[in-house]
Amino acid sequence: MHGTLRPLTLAKRCGIYRERSAPASLAGHVECLWSHTMPEGPPSPMAVVPDGCVDIIWSSRGLAVAGPDRVAAFPVIGPRETWSACAFGPVLPPPGCARRFAS
Repeated sequence: MHGTLRPLTLAKRCGIYRERSAPASLAGHVECLWSHTMPEGPPSPMAVVPDGCVDIIWSSRGLAVAGPDRVAAFPVIGPRETWSACAFGPVLPPPGCARRFAS
């Protein structure tokens, strides 16, 4: 749980979320490029739902890799902070992977 009784908002509805297509030279590997900037004021509880992608994220905290996730994440982004990322995906398991894990 996200640790508050206040209702959650989906991440794309908090602050300013921008997404754009990858440059042509990266289009075969990169799903999209995105940035997320939070407004002034206290952080709002928000949920990031799984999308099957792996994101390389740059923020004031440094570089991070996220995903692919199976459950929602509840990040806290400070006021006026911006996260920028490159999304790879959606990620598919290697052929035959499901059979190996099922046995």
